[in-house]
Amino acid sequence: MSIISITAEAGRDICSRIASGELEVAGIQVREAGSKQIRYILRGLENLPADRTVLDGFPPLAPLLQAIGITQLLGVVAVAQNAATALSLRRIERDLAEIKRSVDGTVEMLRRFLPKVDLITEGMRSSPLNRLESSVTAAVTAHRHGERSALIGAMEGADWAAREIRSQAQHLVDVVDHCGLPWALTVPAELANLIASASRATYTASSLHLALNQRDAAEKMLRGTVGTIERMRSQLHSVLTDPELMLRRLANDRGNDGEIIAAGKALRDALHICRGREMMIRQGLISSDPERVAFERVEPVQDVGFVEIRPVPDALESRAS
Repeated sequence: MSIISITAEAGRDICSRIASGELEVAGIQVREAGSKQIRYILRGLENLPADRTVLDGFPPLAPLLQAIGITQLLGVVAVAQNAATALSLRRIERDLAEIKRSVDGTVEMLRRFLPKVDLITEGMRSSPLNRLESSVTAAVTAHRHGERSALIGAMEGADWAAREIRSQAQHLVDVVDHCGLPWALTVPAELANLIASASRATYTASSLHLALNQRDAAEKMLRGTVGTIERMRSQLHSVLTDPELMLRRLANDRGNDGEIIAAGKALRDALHICRGREMMIRQGLISSDPERVAFERVEPVQDVGFVEIRPVPDALESRAS
């Protein structure tokens, strides 16, 4: 797939439209500021180190740096690396350990804060985690030996587990306390942990779909998580901009604004990573690994630039994130 180099005339034009505000950067997506329609994917940044000194001295990035600045570029590089890293066994093990740590901590915190509210029961905590771990173990063996039926079973287990973890994050936003405020605003750090875990689990499940050459299913899995995150952000935005609800929150002296901001950032980052990965899969930039060393492979790129997105009818594409 051809890439519009940042240093080419067309690439510099795109950068100038970003600088003018006509286009905006959201993760590795470049979209129209008004309609939010995705126009390009920034490609090649996943090969760069997230090091300010390196990026500052990398001449090909000059037009993009002038358009968005080093701070946002560092964030884009981080998103690119997360959206387009081939899923290996080592990464899976690391992600599973992080998911378990996050969910365990979340359950313990909820028990202390909400002893009478059954938000996340012991069974709901352990079941998705155990299912995800066993599914990944089975998938590794099945993938190495080319056992498709066993890999399908493992994929179905991982898919279910990812959806369950995602639903728990949504539950924190849906369930309200006696003031009519979502419990997520009482324990925003736990919301951030759950959504990060849901994002990681979705990543793993989508990779197993790719290992089976089920690209449409991988995209659908990622779109589902994107849709959940968008709903959560919309619900929390409505609450946080409602004067009456905010007066109730202040009256209860929750004093966790910093954690709420951090949770908002976690939601935004997960949204950008899942949406970026979905778009890369759609464009054929991430596919199954025929050598079965990993579940997927990322198409190599020699330049940093923009990949134009082919128009696809999709309601989520025009929704502001």
